Amino acid sequence: MDGVSGKDIAPTIFPTNRADSLIDNVDTYLIVVENLYAIIHPTAQGFDAQIYYTVTNGVPSLSVSTAATVLIENEAWNSKMISLRNNFGGDKEYVNGIVFLKGEEIQTTGFNYSSRYRQSADFPQTVSGTSGQTLSGNGISYYRIWRKWDGYTNNEISQTLYDPNPYSGTAIYARQCNITIQNDFGSAGSGGTIKYGGNNQSSPYQPSLIYDDENYSVEGISQSASYIDFTFNHWEFESANIGSSNPKTDFKPTSHGTLKAKFTGKPNNGYRNLSFNYSEEGQPVKVTWSKHPLDNSDVTQYAVYRKVTTQGTPTLLTTVTANGSNTYTYTDYDYAISSGDNKILLFYDVRAYYAPSQISADVDFGAVYGVYNTNIISNNFAQIMTVSEIPTQYSFTNYPNPFNPTTTISYQLPEKSYVTIKVFDLLGKEVTTLVSGNKNAGYYSVQFDAGKLTSGIYICTINAGRFTQSKKIMLMK
Repeated sequence: MDGVSGKDIAPTIFPTNRADSLIDNVDTYLIVVENLYAIIHPTAQGFDAQIYYTVTNGVPSLSVSTAATVLIENEAWNSKMISLRNNFGGDKEYVNGIVFLKGEEIQTTGFNYSSRYRQSADFPQTVSGTSGQTLSGNGISYYRIWRKWDGYTNNEISQTLYDPNPYSGTAIYARQCNITIQNDFGSAGSGGTIKYGGNNQSSPYQPSLIYDDENYSVEGISQSASYIDFTFNHWEFESANIGSSNPKTDFKPTSHGTLKAKFTGKPNNGYRNLSFNYSEEGQPVKVTWSKHPLDNSDVTQYAVYRKVTTQGTPTLLTTVTANGSNTYTYTDYDYAISSGDNKILLFYDVRAYYAPSQISADVDFGAVYGVYNTNIISNNFAQIMTVSEIPTQYSFTNYPNPFNPTTTISYQLPEKSYVTIKVFDLLGKEVTTLVSGNKNAGYYSVQFDAGKLTSGIYICTINAGRFTQSKKIMLMK
């Protein structure tokens, strides 16, 4: 301004239409340098003078308005727009936070820019983020940790704008996610061991400081629990398959939640305590075993097999529905216990069936000596020998499932009933009728031979008195 007065004189600036002192928030200004006056207002190109005059003895006199271009150095007063926003990752569209511009707190700044004008003469300007904000989006709160200003190679939370130019800046944050990593063994629970970051951890495990913009190494470990051998199958996050069948994978969280290692289970035989009535010479062979720990939940039935001599072919004798009993017994009326001459080496196997994976235990026969029983009624009619062997409830199962090409369908009736058992395809077309007629109370089985059918899922339905049930059976050739 000394081009006007001939010396350096600090101007006095008065907003003429509001009490605000911020130059970019006021419409019109009166600048006074001694007795020199100018009224200015902002334009698209900067600031310009409307009129220039002097005051002598309280009386203003008009000067040439063109002198304002000499009095007011327009370029020195140009406004520059500074636009700032926050990027909160997956929440960026609906979460607002705070940024600072040269100490001014600008609240409710989201992914849409908040803008301020600053004068060229007022540079440098400082922009700052705010780490450690806990903000909610869609009703869920996340702690937000500072990452960087977009476009800067360093990660400083504050950056200085030296050049008086327009600036658009994005403050980038990460969400801190609360994550639980665990095994999913169905009814066997969520315990055992799981790996995180290459280290074994007890499941469930809750790591600290997990963020949604980083990958974390996790690994599912095949192991045993509750006499089920679990083999890793895939990963699930919040009940959704995340597409990785590799037990070791990199996981990037998208929200708070639970990451589960899912498994395929197969029963092992460590629980069975398989035993025979060795001391009951001449009595039918009785096979006894203990219930599986997951009996009547994920383990739904036991298949009993017999093999006569070492080279014999295993034969499925029956399937026993799991009902919560502490021990189970199957009596083989075809053979009697023997320790004398002409004895035969008999083998029996009891295989638990794990319903979630539709898998039975591996073959594991136990041996006992016997002879062919000619004195006692055969297995086909053994259920009528004692009242105690009449079932107390309806039941309907099949084994094996999946099967190829035959499966045995077992059912039990607590009372005399008219029974129909039919098989349908998925379109509802009847494939075959396996049973149709009156049946006394007792235990029954019928074989379904699907040798002429194509692989796939079929529906097997039983109607017996007041009892109706359908189940899926899978033919896999």
